[in-house]
Amino acid sequence: MAAVSKNRMCRRAFVWLCVMAMGCLMLFGPPASSAFAKQGTFTVAGTQSDGATYEAYQVFAADVDQDGTASNITWADDAMREAALPYLDGQGYGDWLNEHHPGEGQREMAQNAAEFITSMMGGQPTVEDQEKTSQPTGADFSNGLARAVDSCSTTQPQQVVAGEPFTADQGLWLLVSSDAGDTQKAGTAPLWVPVAETPMEIADKSSTPTIDKQVREDSDKAWGKVADANRGQDLEFNLIGTMPDNLSSYSHYHYRFVDHFSEGLEPALATDAKPDGAVKVTIDGIDAKPDGTNLTVSYDKSTLTIDFTDILSDHWESYAINPQSVISVRYQAHLTSAAHIGMEGNPNEAYLVYTNDPVSEQDGQTNTVVNKVFAYAIDLQKKGSDGKEGLEGAKFTLKPQGEELYVQQDGSLAADPYAFVTNGDGKVRISGIDEGPYTLHETEPPEGYRAIDEDISLTITSERDASGLGMKSMGAELSGSSAKVESVDASSAVAKVSVTDEPLTPGVERLAQTGGGPAAAVLTGGGLTLLLLSHSSGPRTHRKRYRRRH
Repeated sequence: MAAVSKNRMCRRAFVWLCVMAMGCLMLFGPPASSAFAKQGTFTVAGTQSDGATYEAYQVFAADVDQDGTASNITWADDAMREAALPYLDGQGYGDWLNEHHPGEGQREMAQNAAEFITSMMGGQPTVEDQEKTSQPTGADFSNGLARAVDSCSTTQPQQVVAGEPFTADQGLWLLVSSDAGDTQKAGTAPLWVPVAETPMEIADKSSTPTIDKQVREDSDKAWGKVADANRGQDLEFNLIGTMPDNLSSYSHYHYRFVDHFSEGLEPALATDAKPDGAVKVTIDGIDAKPDGTNLTVSYDKSTLTIDFTDILSDHWESYAINPQSVISVRYQAHLTSAAHIGMEGNPNEAYLVYTNDPVSEQDGQTNTVVNKVFAYAIDLQKKGSDGKEGLEGAKFTLKPQGEELYVQQDGSLAADPYAFVTNGDGKVRISGIDEGPYTLHETEPPEGYRAIDEDISLTITSERDASGLGMKSMGAELSGSSAKVESVDASSAVAKVSVTDEPLTPGVERLAQTGGGPAAAVLTGGGLTLLLLSHSSGPRTHRKRYRRRH
């Protein structure tokens, strides 16, 4: 009897629990459908690097087969439908429906909207397809859809990280790059991803443009990162910019070179009456003329700017710009009187500003590339073989060998000889000169000394460090027994040299000849005196008289 009562009590408890469960269902409703939704996994294989992030929006819920075919398609929620449909209407959705699915009530059907979106975006390549196709077609459409979906404030996206598996409800998802805020990265076109039960890898072919900067060394005409020059000597510079691999993902593409010069460098267009003409811009070797609207060239506060407002606009259609296109900017620049003499050199830095996200169309920036131009100095000291070191008033000229130009006071070159004169300490600095061989010529010796008969050959050399942008060492060579390299300092880029003169022979006097007046020289040696007189043709004012002795 007790056992029967116990069984009845158990049955009553079970019934009571069932009633409570039904009550809860009636009170709170069934659990969210997502709890029972089929799920799938995909991984974004980013081409920039693992760790790139995306905002993932589920647009449609669906059953997705292994080949990406979707069935049982429904809108992810009402908010998504209300955000997407007005945009689709503006993109020709109505005309498309009339052609493919005519009739009443077709606009709101998720199946139709999903089919239209997929046809406009062209599908999203997997890693296996990546060799066959690049980015989805319809960049304008996909970027606009991403903006429309992102404006849906009630839909919170999930975060996807490139290189990490992402598990989500099966259906059709839109991935929007969220890395464009980092100016060193670039976003990608929105990704239209069918999430199926079978794991899948999605190819994200995001890409950034690149920039290079080169200067032409005049000695061997080679392009590189560094060059040597005299002050005022114009050197050729070349900016080289490439396009991103995913250029077709963009509706608009801003592209701007920014080239900043240090105090000692100045481009030729800074003083050119027509600065546009001092810069040569080409796209794939074809001249691109600045017009002030589509392409502008400006120079302000030591910064040269070459700005393409929109490289994808109709204005540039004839250039057929594509991911393999190269933009070149050539101009000349020279060292100024403010040029730095020393290991630091005179740098200029360049970078690209470009549209780095096809959805937000905001700008990013590439890495900075650097060039340097070096100049050197000579500290010359005039000495005497008699031990005197501060010989004032000696005059020298300096010219590059093989040229009919002379180094001027500021280091520039000109046709007229310039005389460098030693000061009271017997020193003179020749600053702002190029690397290479020179001829040093003494045009006038200091008082009481004999000028050097032969020219002196002087060669300045240098060696770069491992970076290619710094000076590792500097050298100087002199010819002739009267000249000597005292020291060379690479950090200051100064070579100290000395030139020694012989004093005139003891006891020798030289009387300067003036006009037509008399001149005499008295040479004394071994007790023999020789008197040389030069008579003018003018009248005599004195006559020597002789008295005869008786």
